[in-house]
Formats: sequence, structure tokens, C-alpha cells
Amino acid sequence: MSNLHSTSSDKSVRLPIRTKVAWGTGGIVDNLMMNGMAALILPIYNIALGVNPIWLGYAMLLPRILDAIIDPLIGNWSDNARTRWGRRRPFIAVGAISTAIACILLWMPPLTLSQNGLLTYFTLIFTLLCVGYATFSIPWAALGYELTTDFHERTSVMAWRLYFAYAGGFALPWLYKLTLHPALSPADTGGIPNEVYGVRWVAAGVALVCLAASLVPAIFCRERVLARKQEPIPVWTALRLTFQNRAFVLLSGVMVIVISGLILSGPFLLYINIFYVAGGDKGFAGTLAGWGGMLGQILGLASTPFLVRLAMHLGKKSTIILGLSVAMGGYLLSWFCITPAMPYLQLLPAFLIYPGLNSVWLLNQSVMADICDIDELTSGRRREGMFGAAITLIFKLSMAIGPVLVGYMLVWSGFNETAAAQTPDTLWSMRLFYVAIPSVCLVVAIGLTLLLPISEERAREIRRQLDARNNDSPEPSSL
Repeated sequence: MSNLHSTSSDKSVRLPIRTKVAWGTGGIVDNLMMNGMAALILPIYNIALGVNPIWLGYAMLLPRILDAIIDPLIGNWSDNARTRWGRRRPFIAVGAISTAIACILLWMPPLTLSQNGLLTYFTLIFTLLCVGYATFSIPWAALGYELTTDFHERTSVMAWRLYFAYAGGFALPWLYKLTLHPALSPADTGGIPNEVYGVRWVAAGVALVCLAASLVPAIFCRERVLARKQEPIPVWTALRLTFQNRAFVLLSGVMVIVISGLILSGPFLLYINIFYVAGGDKGFAGTLAGWGGMLGQILGLASTPFLVRLAMHLGKKSTIILGLSVAMGGYLLSWFCITPAMPYLQLLPAFLIYPGLNSVWLLNQSVMADICDIDELTSGRRREGMFGAAITLIFKLSMAIGPVLVGYMLVWSGFNETAAAQTPDTLWSMRLFYVAIPSVCLVVAIGLTLLLPISEERAREIRRQLDARNNDSPEPSSL
């Protein structure tokens, strides 16, 4: 018998818009906090403060390894928690508050610290940020998986995550440009670059917005899974069972490959714009990043409802493959479009890259909810928290290794943070890294997606069996 019982699919085919909106607001945090703040680490700590990029990469590695180890514990605790507020919402609230505090502190290191002091401070506060964000994000994602049992409605739920992520993301590409604004730094900076002071105000604003957005699902979302106390399962046993799920392993592989490609290539675009396209002008490079990111958010937001409909007609797997192929074409086009002769031509590939990748961001979470049904059929348990934690663990290990590799690639390219200009060979290497790495990763991701054992027919048959089983079980009490 299943220890956790979902409401029947007939009752949950159409969720109220208010429920989707309340849960989807967490997408603002997903984008603005982690993507926005992470994108500022190298510009502030490396370019402005002069911290060695390799050591900075290691400083990001250690907290993320610790964070990855903690993630399964958080997921398992969330799955087995029984409180008057539910399984997920207490974790979401605590994580929201701790993440906001750490976000502010991360950008306030005493400027009298040595390079080793800056690294130590960054490592400690970044650890707090990662753990706080995990405490929010894993239960929040699990709450989204269990909001509905319908195959297509799950895609609609995840679309609201993206709507809010892109809405919050309109500010994301301008964050670096904003840190440079003279009004955010003292009149006499003592030789310290303006962005070192400006980032403190920018981070405080991001933290407050994300705190408000992340508390909304904790306050207004009711958990739709009806539950009675299930026997706790040891965390390592739960993790082992999770990785025995073939569909989960394949989906994780797709996501890790795609995200790794972006992590390893993404930071190079700002360096390319500063030292190649803009000739050392940080302000103009920030403007290019701002308009490029703004266009990306618009394209992502506009393509989401189209992708929802496309997935209903083509299927989730076919839509992901099509999106990965389109995004790869965009990266290959970038080689010809990133040029000092026509700086804004680099915006053209965004029309392929952002909608293409958006298919992955939309549908991977929808497929994950289907995978949780497969697991319930075989294990008799609802373990959304552990599945969310397991895939997050893999992501964070990739994200932990990524900055270290980026640091080495910067050194291999010949980048010199003390030089006002970079050599042609260095700039050529950076451009190659930016184009080739994601293109290769997307090819591998397409191959893994082809192996995914997910279809609408299979998902509906699994759901039918679960509903039949649960209808034969005594009705549990609601959380």
C-alpha cells in the first residue's frame, strides 16, 4: 500500500491559477538569486578585487561539495516531516530567510583583508548562502511536483515557475551595470573600484525581492498530497533507490550536461565583451550584457506558452530534443556574431539559444514529476523531496567543479587580470571556449534525451494504476 496518497487526477486536472501563481513566485529566487548573484562573483572578486580566479574557483568548490552532501538530508527530512504546516512549507520559510541574510553578507567583506582573507570570508559566507538556498529550493521544487497528478497540467505548473523566473530575470542582466553606478559608491573610493561598493546595494535589493517571493509559496500554497505517517527510510538507502531509477539517471544526465556547458562557457562572454568587443570599456560591456540578458528574458517569457502547447502535441521528449538542437545552432552562430565591428550583432543568436534552452528548463521539471509517479508505483512512497535533492546534488557537484575549471581555462587562455588589454591569442581562446563547449554538451544531451523512457501513454497508465491502488486504501488525513 502507498503510504502517501495523491488526490485523484480527475480532481486535479485544472489547478486554480492562484495556486500556480503562489508556487511559481519561487522562480524569481531560482533565477535572480543564484544566477544573478553567481554571475557577479568573478567580476567583483576577480576583476575588481584581483582575487586569483583559480583560488576563487576552489573557494566556490568547497561550499558546494558540502551543500551537495547536505541536499539529500534536506530532501529526506522534508519527505518524512509531519508538522501542522505540512512537509514542505516550514523548510521553505527557513531557507528563504537564511538565504536573504547570506546574500547581503557575501558582498560585504572588509576591504582591508588580504587575498587569503578575502577567500576565507567568501568561502564561509558562500557556504551559508548555498545551505540556505538548498533548504528553500529542494522542498519548494518537491511541492511543485506534487501539486497535480495530470501529465499535461504538470507542464502548465512548471510554466508558471518560468514566467516568474523570467519576470525577475529582467533585472538580472543589468546587475553588473548597476554596480558600476557612481551613486551607489562613496565620492572617494580610495582607489577601490565603484562596483565593489555598488554590489552591496544591489545585493540588498535582490535579497529583499527574493525573500518576499520565496515566502509566498510557504504562506499561500496548500500541500495537495494527503498523507499518513510513513516509516522513515535511511537517507543513504533513499538515495541509492533514487539512483536505481533509470529514467531519473537519464534526465539527470541531460540536465547536468546542459548546465555544465553553460557554467563552463557563460563567464567568458563578459570577458569577451570587456576586452574584445568593448576594448576594455566595462560600462559598454555592461550595457551589452544588459541588453543581451534583457532580450533573453523576453524570448524566454514569450516562448514559454508556445512550448507548453508544443509539448502537448509533440510530447515532452521530442520538444526537448528540438529545443536542444535549436540552441546548439545559436551557439555556433555566435562565433560569427560576436565582433567589435558590430557589437549588437551578438544579440542575434539569442533568438535561437534562449527559446531552445527554455524547452529544457520547462520540461525537465514536468518529467521529474512523472518520474516520481514511477517511483511511487514501485516503492509505495511519495519521495519528491529526495528526487529533487538527488538531482540538485548532481547539479551542485557540477557547479562546484565548473568554477575551478573556468579559473584554469582563464589561465590557459593567457588572461592577465592586471593588464588593461589582452592578447589576440587570449581573446581567440575565450571565444572558442564560449562557442565550442556548450555546442558539444548539447549534442551529448540530445543523445541522452533520446533514451528517456517517458511518454504520455505510459505516464497515464502509471497514474491509472496509482489511483486504483489509492482508492482501495483507507483515506488518510490531510496535512
